[in-house]
Amino acid sequence: MFRYVWTMELGDPGKAGDFREHWRQVSSVLQTYPGALGSHLHEVTDGPGDFLMIGEWESKEARDAMHEDIHHGDSEAAQRWRNLPPDNVFGRILLVTAVEVETIMPEDLV
Repeated sequence: MFRYVWTMELGDPGKAGDFREHWRQVSSVLQTYPGALGSHLHEVTDGPGDFLMIGEWESKEARDAMHEDIHHGDSEAAQRWRNLPPDNVFGRILLVTAVEVETIMPEDLV
C-alpha cells in the first residue's frame, strides 16, 4: 500500500468548514481513479485550523498515474479537478509520501 500524507494549516481557522467541504469535493474526484483505496481527513486536536490528510493507494504507480492525469490529462475526472480551487488557497501545505513497510494488527499479537 502507498500512502500520500499531507497537512494543511489554514490561514483562517474560521474557514475549517469550507476546507472540509473542499476536501470532500477533491477526494470525490481522486477516489474515482483505479487503485484509490480511500481518503482520510483528521483535524489536529491541539491546533485549531490544522488538518492531516491521508490518501491510500494500491501502489505508488497508481497514485502517480492519477497525478499525471489530473495535471496533464483530459479525462472527465481531470477536468473536474481543474475546476476546483487548489488546496493552498486555504493555507500552508506540507506534503509527505510513504510506502508501508510493516503493519502490526491486534490479531498479530495473539
